[in-house]
Amino acid sequence: MTLLDEIVQANEEYLKGEHNLPSLAGKPSRKIIILTCIDCRLPELLEPAMGIKRGEANVIKTAGNYVSSELNDTIRSLMIGVYELGATEIFVVGHHNCGVAASTSDSVLEKMERAGITPERIAEMKRELPEWLDTYTSPVTNVELAVKNIKNSPFIPNEIPVHGLVIDPDTGKLDLIVKGY
Repeated sequence: MTLLDEIVQANEEYLKGEHNLPSLAGKPSRKIIILTCIDCRLPELLEPAMGIKRGEANVIKTAGNYVSSELNDTIRSLMIGVYELGATEIFVVGHHNCGVAASTSDSVLEKMERAGITPERIAEMKRELPEWLDTYTSPVTNVELAVKNIKNSPFIPNEIPVHGLVIDPDTGKLDLIVKGY
């Protein structure tokens, strides 16, 4: 049985149960966006640790909760959250023991090459990947940089507060790093 088969089977079992899920609007009722990491320890931890329930927030996940200063998919997602979904605050939440801190552009590029990515794409990534992957030094610094890049983005209104926090993936404790302004 493949992983896809397992997921389809699990969904069939899930649908047999009673869940009493309320119908929710696609807009976050608390009008917030959470930008966090793709780390597998955060689901079922982050939102409850923040007191957030289903339907209250939009959640965007990127490796290392990184946001560059350029127009990119993360900024575009934040724009949709603000302009189309009505978000009025943004929370950037990094976490301790982030795997991105242990990654390097050389390591990723080497694995991409072994996976058969073309030399042209590797050359393209050699220009882009080190800018963020090799500059990640700590979750605190990365959260500060993400907040700064969002606040400085010409695509996000200045009046939107952008907060920065770091969560402990083992306990759920949140540390306030940047109080939005």
